[in-house]
Amino acid sequence: MEKIDFVVTRHPGLVDYLRELDMLSQDCVVLDHATPDDVRGKNVCGVLPHNLSCLCRTFTEIPLNLPPELRGKELDVEQVRQYAGNPVTYRIFTDDQWSSAMNAVADAAFNDGCSAPIDWDWTIDQTKGRP
Repeated sequence: MEKIDFVVTRHPGLVDYLRELDMLSQDCVVLDHATPDDVRGKNVCGVLPHNLSCLCRTFTEIPLNLPPELRGKELDVEQVRQYAGNPVTYRIFTDDQWSSAMNAVADAAFNDGCSAPIDWDWTIDQTKGRP
């Protein structure tokens, strides 16, 4: 897994936990809020809305299985360690990004370099949730 470049959190316990796991790059930036320019093309960890997560190179979450009484509370590193699941890293695409990426893959795999590129339809079927 690539090191994380940017962490979006208001929780120092999470940052300490990520350091313990040696997941952060040397020049990792930690902010409590992010803009598109902050996350674009970076390996990011935290909680982001989808309009920002799709701009990241990768997006990593640390799932926390918290009991109800700890939800919404500040957690120290020991609590994060106690309730954290394994890190999960995603690559998130908009429909247009997905179509463009899949066309590039299909062209590389199926076109012989002499014929015109094939226009593959890789849109996501909203009723089935898959391409």
